[in-house]
Amino acid sequence: MEMDEQKRMEKTIIRDIEGMFGGTIDGEDPTLLQEHFFGNRFRLTYRHLIYLIFHLEKECGIAFYETDFDQDRIYSIHSLAQLVLEKQQAKQQQEQENPVKCLA
Repeated sequence: MEMDEQKRMEKTIIRDIEGMFGGTIDGEDPTLLQEHFFGNRFRLTYRHLIYLIFHLEKECGIAFYETDFDQDRIYSIHSLAQLVLEKQQAKQQQEQENPVKCLA
């Protein structure tokens, strides 16, 4: 996974959070990228997180599963960006291994 992809995905998540819940996030602050969504700086609720995850599923063409919510990886911008990119890579790999044939 390239650093450019990581930064791009972090910016996407920041844009989505700002657009969905308001406020401004300093994407250049490394401590903020590691901050827990339910902490004092973000103060998101579980409902906010579900909306964000649903939006990312649609936007990125991936699926989150119940077990993903058991991981701490889903609760900060940095780790959520990594998880989204891993899911996108896994989906691309699966599509390459099992191409869908067009019946046209």
